[in-house]
Amino acid sequence: MSTNLHVSLTSFENESRILKESSSLIDAGFVDRVRVTALGDGKLNEYVDFDNGRSSAWRIELRSRKWPRNLLFQGAKYFEYAARVLSHGRDIQATVITIHSLALLPLGVVAKWLLKARLVYDCHELETETFGLTGLRQNLSRIVERLLIGHADLVIVVSESIRRWYADSYGITNIVTVLNCPPYRKPRRTRRLHESLSIPEDRKIVIYQGGIIKGRGVESLLEAFAGHDDGEHVLVCMGYGDLEGMVKDHADRYENIYLQKAVPPDVVLEYTASADYGVSYIDNPSLNDRYCLPNKLFEYIMAGLPVIVNDAPEQKRLVKQTGIGVVLGELSSDSMRGALGKLASLNNERLEASIGATAREYSWENQADVLIKAHRTHLRNGT
Repeated sequence: MSTNLHVSLTSFENESRILKESSSLIDAGFVDRVRVTALGDGKLNEYVDFDNGRSSAWRIELRSRKWPRNLLFQGAKYFEYAARVLSHGRDIQATVITIHSLALLPLGVVAKWLLKARLVYDCHELETETFGLTGLRQNLSRIVERLLIGHADLVIVVSESIRRWYADSYGITNIVTVLNCPPYRKPRRTRRLHESLSIPEDRKIVIYQGGIIKGRGVESLLEAFAGHDDGEHVLVCMGYGDLEGMVKDHADRYENIYLQKAVPPDVVLEYTASADYGVSYIDNPSLNDRYCLPNKLFEYIMAGLPVIVNDAPEQKRLVKQTGIGVVLGELSSDSMRGALGKLASLNNERLEASIGATAREYSWENQADVLIKAHRTHLRNGT
């Protein structure tokens, strides 16, 4: 029996990418079962089944979890986690190890050797070039990745720009882009946000969803809507993060700004589909942010929404090629007003047709085909 062990440093609550990959690989007959190791937090169930019982996750409760967070003790926590993952991998006779962060790459390489398994490095972002990562930490990250990435049998990335960066930087060819798209569903309008937040029926909703954190244009969005209430549009920020307090404060002060707490992954699109426009504006200068294709962008498209994005290369290319939205050079009250006016002036039938075609193209079903082909090419036949 072939077993794919996914290793994560999250608590495995909203890991939609792992869920989609696991189900697709089992459906294709590439592996018989999937097991996930994650980090326990003392609150969630230690063991959980998913995908109708075909897969399961173990949230490892580290004995060292409550130790201090300085470098020495963090290293001890890592070694405890690594030891327990390796023991679990041996017990389940893992044939494929999939790691989901750069920090796990050393563990992945050791697991490949000890378990005589294939190694997949699934990069959810361009980790060595993220916003705020500088100095010694960045240099060490670059060194570790450069030294160890060649041991991966397959590298998966989340945009074409990131794929080219990895190929150019490390000279690797066993790399493939698998976009983090949701499964296809025909757009169905809802009123979930209107009902949840008591938004007047005649107001059009501009939604921002995802991490309410710095670098995602949240502050500029709040300023744009606080500075101009046209009586027609409202802003809804849906999610959680460090800037929730700022959003709540604006929501208390301005009638056209709302905060919707994060909702479970299985109903996200129902809430998204009650909005009229989706905003994906990444204003960090890092390469990771310039090259990203955020989950929210594909969720907006799958919900049938026209989108407003910044001029980051990947987002700009997708919107320009498909004609499903507006690209902004800056985010302000004037630019937002102009973007909403431009969207309102577009031919509605043509816009809906373009969004529908884009949703079918950028669906998980198409990405799963890429994922499966890459596994069969690089893991069964060698790299």
